[in-house]
Amino acid sequence: MMEKFLIIIVFFALLAITVYAANLEYTTTLIYFNIAQTRIVEVQTLGGSWVNTTSGGAPTTGNIEFNTSTGTETFWVNASIVGGSPQTDANPILQIRNQGSIDAEINISINATTPSCIRVKYENDTIAYPPTTPDLANSTSALNLTLIDDLAFGETPLDLWLFANFTGCGPSDTTERNLTIWADYAS
Repeated sequence: MMEKFLIIIVFFALLAITVYAANLEYTTTLIYFNIAQTRIVEVQTLGGSWVNTTSGGAPTTGNIEFNTSTGTETFWVNASIVGGSPQTDANPILQIRNQGSIDAEINISINATTPSCIRVKYENDTIAYPPTTPDLANSTSALNLTLIDDLAFGETPLDLWLFANFTGCGPSDTTERNLTIWADYAS
């Protein structure tokens, strides 16, 4: 008897809900939960301040130089800040960090080839001596190289060391080039 009573109560409850639902009118609205995407990759030269990359290219707070007294240093010469300190194992010439909210591919290039007696190499994250990376610049190419595919925001800064090799250079080979570091953001 109790089972029939429960079945009847359930039946009328379902009937009431069905009738109520059949008379119900409503709308739906999509709700977005947005997290701002900021693009902030910064570069710091040894002893300098952090500088944001910009679409127009922002200058860093220090210029980099390689010095040779004889023009024949076939070992890899450390980069130095003009009028300042040289890079060391513990102090890279450049650091790059992502302070934005999306991952960035970090690339580097030198704007032109170098005289035939000068080669430029880099190391990133861990220093290797002599450097083991491809030439960043030499007499036949100036490359656009990817340093890291996905520097995550908030990640430890990427360390970058630069080295030059001089083979039979003379005073007429003194030159300058622009080093560009840029961020390419994932879509």
